[in-house]
Amino acid sequence: FFFQAEDGIRASVASRGLGDVYKRQYQRRVHGIQKIMAEDQTAHDLLKFYEKSYIWPETEHNKELKAKREEIENKKTLEWEEDNKKQQRLKEDKAKQQLEAQMQQEREKQKKEEEERKRREEADQRSKLEGRFEQMLDRLKKNDTPQEYTLAGLDFDDVKCKFLAEAIEGNTSLIGLHMCRKNLSDDKPFATTLAKMLTVNKKLQKLELEGNKLGPESVRKLCASMKEKNKTLRFLDFESNPITGPRKDDQSGAEAIADMLGSNKKLLVLNLGNCGLSEVSGAILVKAMKDNLTLISLEITENELSVEQILKIQEYLLRNKKAYDEERLREFKERKWMNEEDSGTKNLADIEEKKKMEKEIQEKNKKQRFEDREKKFAQIMQEYELDKQLQTKMLEEVALLQGKKKGKGGRGGGKPPKKRKIRINIVLLLILTSS
Repeated sequence: FFFQAEDGIRASVASRGLGDVYKRQYQRRVHGIQKIMAEDQTAHDLLKFYEKSYIWPETEHNKELKAKREEIENKKTLEWEEDNKKQQRLKEDKAKQQLEAQMQQEREKQKKEEEERKRREEADQRSKLEGRFEQMLDRLKKNDTPQEYTLAGLDFDDVKCKFLAEAIEGNTSLIGLHMCRKNLSDDKPFATTLAKMLTVNKKLQKLELEGNKLGPESVRKLCASMKEKNKTLRFLDFESNPITGPRKDDQSGAEAIADMLGSNKKLLVLNLGNCGLSEVSGAILVKAMKDNLTLISLEITENELSVEQILKIQEYLLRNKKAYDEERLREFKERKWMNEEDSGTKNLADIEEKKKMEKEIQEKNKKQRFEDREKKFAQIMQEYELDKQLQTKMLEEVALLQGKKKGKGGRGGGKPPKKRKIRINIVLLLILTSS
């Protein structure tokens, strides 16, 4: 706008000068381009070119306007770039999510296919089970096994290992399991299967895994199950297994064993002979044995431990063995005392029972004697009554005869009858006196 002043009054009147007309035309074009600038990069570039091609008068006012326009334009440019980046990130995130969803679906599909393949293999293997292994599984399920089982001479793989572990989980008759030299390794899920079995089973006390290929991963899984839930295993044999890895530089297996020894209070014997243990492993075991008070045997031959470490471990084992022997002696004395007390209690009970029986016999005999006396007294009284009746009858007959004789002989005639002595029952008087 061009401001024109007349007589001290300023009024805004659109100038009709040629320069102002061009300026307004330019502004209208710029305004039209700005509307589509946010959606069209070409329009944005065109506006930039158009502004640069127009020559503004070098006045303070134009400089301020230009600076403000550049500031606004820069802000809009930043916002546009930020929005563009945001849209780009959203597209990338969406594409990434789609890709992850596809990969997840593919993994699930592969997992299902793998599970289906394993299921078919298990079904096929189960149908082919025969002979000694099938009998072993059947006896495990029936809790009718010997105390120890060995897998020597049996073909063994991960499928059979799964069958065996499932049968042992609920078994209560098996105490020892020998799985030596059966080619168990980290490549197949032997350790996972055995760890699950140790978590569930509450009877197994001995597990021998000597001569296999169990590495750090398998040792970690087995020790985790013993640390958390298994409280029955007493003997564990890892001899000739690469528990520190093929390069003997993986200490995670030794650390897992140390962690297990820190919390498990039931394990008594642990065999780590020829397991690739180094001085680093030895330091881990020494620290674990310092806090463990129950392990009494730790085999560490054919390893690379230092002499100081071996002596320190032996010192801790002797400490634990002494405490173990003292505890067993205390238990023995307690059992002996309890047996003696039970024996004394039993003898006392026998004496009391004998006295009670004798008293019962005496009471029974006394009662029998009383009953016998009562019967005898009743019999004597009956005989007495009969005798009394008989004597009364005899007296009546005598009186009758005396009356007849008196009538025949006249007055004062005849002899007077003799008086009969009445028999007194002496036995009756004796019984009455004794009673």
